[in-house]
Amino acid sequence: REQFRKKKENLLNINSMLKQSSKEVGGWNKIVFDLELKEPCTWNQKLQLLREYIRENGGPPPLDATQKNLTPEEKKINKFIKGIKKKVEQNHPSMQKYPHRKRSIEELGIPIAISEKDKERHFEFMLKKLIDYKREHGTYRMPKYDVIKSSGNDNLLLLHNWIFTEVST
Repeated sequence: REQFRKKKENLLNINSMLKQSSKEVGGWNKIVFDLELKEPCTWNQKLQLLREYIRENGGPPPLDATQKNLTPEEKKINKFIKGIKKKVEQNHPSMQKYPHRKRSIEELGIPIAISEKDKERHFEFMLKKLIDYKREHGTYRMPKYDVIKSSGNDNLLLLHNWIFTEVST
């Protein structure tokens, strides 16, 4: 217990020093944010789970946790992403305090908050890719995810993920 108290006190002292330094520098810097993303906490554990999932599967799970074919891990990841999106939309204080968390999710290729105009532009862009796909292959049918993933065709993988994301919304 005493050891825990000392560690906690030490962390509070470090935090105070960082905040003071932050005031002098004019804001928290990327190094501090990157270090915070490595600390052991529930949020970082979920981020690590998301990173591992993307590394193994080439992208996030479909963002619809009500699908019966999602694994418990995929449902947990979806809940995590949706929670962040909701906090960003509501301008939650935690998103103000920890802006690097939103950035870390976006760096994984998951858009957190985009304007309606950007959504429309992205939709039109992906629809054009789908039409080009049909023109080339004579069908809108996509190969199975595993086949696309093993082919190494990242553009086709993005198109596949977009189609199934659009279908699920």
